[in-house]
Amino acid sequence: MSAPGCSSFPPSVGRLKPKNIRLLSFNACGLTSNVLELKKCMSENSIDIALVQETYLKPNRPKACSIAGYVQLRTDRTYSRDAVILFGDFNCKNIRWGCPSNNYNGIKLDELEDRLDFGIIAPSTSTCFPHVVTHRPSTIDIALTKGVALNFNSIETIHGLTSDHRPVILKMGPPDGGRPIPIRKITNWKRVSTALEEIDTPNLNSIPNDIASTDEIDFAIGALTNHVRTVVEESEREVPASSDRRKFPPDILELIRAKNAALRRASAYPTPEYRSRARALQREVKARVREFRNEMAIDDAEIAECLADSIETQCSHASPPHDIAHISRIEEEVLQKTSLEPKDDLAPVSLSEVQTLVKSLNTRKAPGLDGISNKAIKCFSIPLLNLLVAIFNACIKNCYFPPAWKEAEVIGIHKPGKPRDLPASYRPISLLSGLGKLFEKILKTRLSDHLLGKGLIIDEQFGFRPAILVHSKSSA
Repeated sequence: MSAPGCSSFPPSVGRLKPKNIRLLSFNACGLTSNVLELKKCMSENSIDIALVQETYLKPNRPKACSIAGYVQLRTDRTYSRDAVILFGDFNCKNIRWGCPSNNYNGIKLDELEDRLDFGIIAPSTSTCFPHVVTHRPSTIDIALTKGVALNFNSIETIHGLTSDHRPVILKMGPPDGGRPIPIRKITNWKRVSTALEEIDTPNLNSIPNDIASTDEIDFAIGALTNHVRTVVEESEREVPASSDRRKFPPDILELIRAKNAALRRASAYPTPEYRSRARALQREVKARVREFRNEMAIDDAEIAECLADSIETQCSHASPPHDIAHISRIEEEVLQKTSLEPKDDLAPVSLSEVQTLVKSLNTRKAPGLDGISNKAIKCFSIPLLNLLVAIFNACIKNCYFPPAWKEAEVIGIHKPGKPRDLPASYRPISLLSGLGKLFEKILKTRLSDHLLGKGLIIDEQFGFRPAILVHSKSSA
């Protein structure tokens, strides 16, 4: 995994080289159960690149265990005549880099160092503490470097995470710097209001003076949307923000602190008693984290797929409709009636009506796919509100509801009392365009007045009627 700000080392001359880099090596013994702790560790230590071994990830899930703000690479890539850093668990023991004894791989690696002219960098403390407490700790998580322009800074073992291997941090280059700090955006709404008063812009000038056809309606909506989004983006500023959205509860954090303390104690004094205690706390942390995760999806893509599959299952017909021909006749009749000229014209939309609706908008509502929030709509100047009036009137005249206002962003809201690990426990909510919802309110008012004024609603209809309570039916 690598941070977006780091170079991906393309095989080209003159590539942009980082001034410094911070790497983390970790033999995970299964990444799925360790990803949340790993994410916390990477955030706390400002890691640029994490090299994870023994992930046990399945090939058919290429995005599993991804971490926000990092690019996940699960295929080794090597390039000729370029800088190389190999960092991880080599299973090579040699007394040269702090192991208690040599093994065959360690002797061979020591011989290759002189023949291939690469460097071996190892931490000063042990990196592997076998689960069998009678086996001695060793240093087998090391780094091999060749042709790296950055000078070696430091390498250290971290006594944390849940594995028989400790994470190792390698720093190359000067000590200052690091990966980009996560950011969030703050909008200056006063500046937005001032900027939206200016109407002499390329986007707005491209809108025809007389909006008549459906194509002109769609074009006007697109131009207005682009103008508002541009103004809002230019009025935003970036501030540091925490990217760790999933926080551990206090009991897990306390357990992790106790485990890390036990690991440090076992590293300094590797007695069977201390190592057994550290291993027991590792198992306890692993079990508690698994309980907290409850086998939930980790990354946004997984969560979205689970929710989409659940919604598709709930909304799919168990069997096809019984009378296809009847449904076809209804569709043809609806199309034929909608193609006729309207007999009763709906009242035109006025500026005062739109102003009243805009003032009543709730600014805490989330925007739709167009990204225009209710707070941005409240900043519209009189010329922009007049443009909205023209668009609404053109839609009514053409009996047209723009497709851009039909598209929604679907999110899941947890149902109270339901298990959080099941996709079916989330109610899908569609986030629609704020401009589209304004037009819906205008249509609803006119359709209600038309139906009630002509007595087209039967007296037995109690729901969704003004000034009539549903319980009136039972008391009558």
